[in-house]
Amino acid sequence: MLPAISVVLTAFNQEKFINKAIDSILSQSFNNFELIIVDDGSTDDTKRKIDQYSDSRIKKVFKQNEGPSSASNVGIKLAKGTWIALMSGDDISLPDRLQVQYEFANSFNYKICFGLPIIIDDEDNIIPDEDFPVFFSDHPCSNRKVFKRLFEKGNYFCAPTAFFQKDIIEKKNPFLISSLQLQDFACWLSLSKKYDMPIINKRLIKYRRHANNISSKNNNGRMEFEMKMIYKNILNNMTWELLHEIFPNQFSVASMNDKRCFEIEKSFLLLKQSIKSVHEVGCEKIWNYINDDVMCSILSTKYNFNCLDFFMETGKFNTNERDESND
Repeated sequence: MLPAISVVLTAFNQEKFINKAIDSILSQSFNNFELIIVDDGSTDDTKRKIDQYSDSRIKKVFKQNEGPSSASNVGIKLAKGTWIALMSGDDISLPDRLQVQYEFANSFNYKICFGLPIIIDDEDNIIPDEDFPVFFSDHPCSNRKVFKRLFEKGNYFCAPTAFFQKDIIEKKNPFLISSLQLQDFACWLSLSKKYDMPIINKRLIKYRRHANNISSKNNNGRMEFEMKMIYKNILNNMTWELLHEIFPNQFSVASMNDKRCFEIEKSFLLLKQSIKSVHEVGCEKIWNYINDDVMCSILSTKYNFNCLDFFMETGKFNTNERDESND
């Protein structure tokens, strides 16, 4: 019989925490699952500790180090369950996590859902919610509102609580292998174009934050770069109807049948964002339009936007500011 849930647990050099992570899944109140452990080329004692487990529900994969996206993608490809539950090798799932998410998603016919974390440090001490308010503020559920919230303010989902049907994953590699820090953000943005994405108002995991977290503030430069690359492409293949529904004040009727106007208005949408790297993507696009005679004329005649307006935009952010949207 195929499992109902495939738990994809990825690990890299987490010898101190891996046993707690694995044990937290094996002791779940919901029993119809498989546990796929993907070790991403650990160089410490993580592999040996994983190898000690002989539970028939466990599949073990040991691969060369290619980053968390690659590890997650490998695990998802191997999954036999209808549902996928993500898990990190330094986190701890609470005993009823799978039961709660399985019953919630099936009861309300959701394709994907998340939960709330208890945030802990290296020694399992609880960190106050106030230190990470992004996880605990009010969040939308409907797909259009979720996309708008993600687009305008950045990621707010706790990735190790993700629980989704495998068949909603349309890409061969749902997590960007070129991204080290924002691979989950890009995936949630893509899925929010089609699916409601609720957060269950219940603590489901102990989510570990420590000095070696990839998402540490020390990596802001890489984060800004990845943010820019994601936003350069995120509006591609989105129809005028969809974008007008999400951002009704941004897209005019005139741009519905005019591709050039539509592209300009998408650039203006990026230009309006407060996240520095996203605003810069909008500036890059407008830069190209201003240096194209036809597009420059459209900017001037239809949008009353000229070089002086553009200079105002490029001068909005000083070079010392950094994105804080996905810390």
